[in-house]
Amino acid sequence: MSALDTAAALVTLAALFSWANQRWLRLPATIALLLFSLVASLAVIALGSLGIHFDTLARELLAAVDFDEALLQGMLSFLLFAGALHVDLAELAERKWAVGFLATASVLVSTALVGAAAWWVFGALGHPLPLVWCLLFGALISPTDPIAVLAIMKSAGSDRALRIKMTGESLLNDGVGVAVFLVLLGVAAGGEDSGWQGAALLFAREALGGALFGLAIGWVAYRMLRSIDQYTVEILVTLAVVTGGYALAHRLHVSGPLAMVVAGLFVALAPAHLYHLLLGQLNLTAFFAVPLIVLAGKEYGSGSSRDWAAKGPCLLGVRAVIAESYERIHRSNLVGMGILPLQFLAGETAASLGLTGEETYDIVGLKQAIESRSPQVKVKATAAGGAAKEFSAQVRIDTPQETLYYQHGGILQYVLRQLLGKA
Repeated sequence: MSALDTAAALVTLAALFSWANQRWLRLPATIALLLFSLVASLAVIALGSLGIHFDTLARELLAAVDFDEALLQGMLSFLLFAGALHVDLAELAERKWAVGFLATASVLVSTALVGAAAWWVFGALGHPLPLVWCLLFGALISPTDPIAVLAIMKSAGSDRALRIKMTGESLLNDGVGVAVFLVLLGVAAGGEDSGWQGAALLFAREALGGALFGLAIGWVAYRMLRSIDQYTVEILVTLAVVTGGYALAHRLHVSGPLAMVVAGLFVALAPAHLYHLLLGQLNLTAFFAVPLIVLAGKEYGSGSSRDWAAKGPCLLGVRAVIAESYERIHRSNLVGMGILPLQFLAGETAASLGLTGEETYDIVGLKQAIESRSPQVKVKATAAGGAAKEFSAQVRIDTPQETLYYQHGGILQYVLRQLLGKA
């Protein structure tokens, strides 16, 4: 089975599992994928016992994937870097002691407890294993997945302070866990000094060296990103930090995961980079025709470049704006671009309604509201976990002529149809 066949099978299964979860279960995506994977594995085993040997195909599929290369040397660097970009460094610094303790001491304690328990269980079952291999297992399962933790904490609507602590801890303990794992692996395999002094030196080189290396490449990338304002170059710089930085960390024998976390936290300080990276993501989203909604505050559009400020969001796939109030001309320009301007009711804001912008939005009764000139529509915001909030919003299509523009999809479409009608 080729690499393309393997990737196609995994992506297809993930898509089917995700669709089934969204359709019926509504569990957090990462938990749902794990659950479906376990059920699929049990189904393959059960079918094998009935003489239907899907297990042969499954073995071929798994044999085609070098999980060490694909995960540790590939996906992990991008996942950790992306997770670090979402963390506010200032807020993380305020909770540095709690996060530092949870990311280091808790990983070491968990590794020791799990390792000791596994050593005792295997011994009691008559299959004794060396303690160092049991500790290696403990180091493997002790870290938490930062991407899953961040997604679950956001969808659960948890307290922001708790979310910062948990996200920072899960990011850093992943790097610490990998460093501990590599140290124990070196001791277990006999490739490193098997004494605890040698293990401590190896851990210091992996962990501290990785953090210092990440600080260095993050600072260089930050300075580079601050000196330019071209999003394609900025995206290339960040890709170079992740791929080149991780490969160089591997060559220097320092922790690549920790380096990516520290570099990501530093790069996140460059606002121009994050803004243009967001634009790049929005371009991809618009390419796949996914409509977007903007949540805004007061006097939305003030200081804008007038019509281009409406054309840009239109090209990026924005189909509606919900704001507290609008700059007069910009509101009209939005309608001219086919973008629906909605306004929060008096006393309501995105913050007071608990909206984060990560929800899926449904605007209910829009067609009837436009046709009957009704001033309000219902908006339903559904979070990733399935929790939904409903609120009313005022339709800011203020004149009959604007109604015509919006019904045609924008002023350009309206004018073209008028010209075609006269031809």
